[in-house]
Amino acid sequence: MLMVLQDEVDMNMNKTRHKLLMVGIFVSLISNAVYAERDSSYSHSNREILSSGEKMVLDAVVLRPVGLVTTVAGSAVYVVSLPFSLLGGNEAEVRESLVYEPARYTFKRPLGDIEY
Repeated sequence: MLMVLQDEVDMNMNKTRHKLLMVGIFVSLISNAVYAERDSSYSHSNREILSSGEKMVLDAVVLRPVGLVTTVAGSAVYVVSLPFSLLGGNEAEVRESLVYEPARYTFKRPLGDIEY
């Protein structure tokens, strides 16, 4: 019985590893296209490397989730640093940098507007 459960756990771990590998490959392919666009040796004056649809997919699949994580992490750091920023007199600057900027980038900009 224990051996059967161990085999099922191993199979589930292999499936999880396979899924993570596929997501990693997908993200690396998309991020390579973004970095190629920013690299001056690849840039062309009148031609965009990513179409608007590709930018929207990149934004929805990669940038928005990363922005959400950044917003949550920034909010947590803001709460931890709040006593110190109040004593230092720069609470508004800290709130703007750690909470508002990531939240605006995640929730307020148009989908596909990577250079916001």
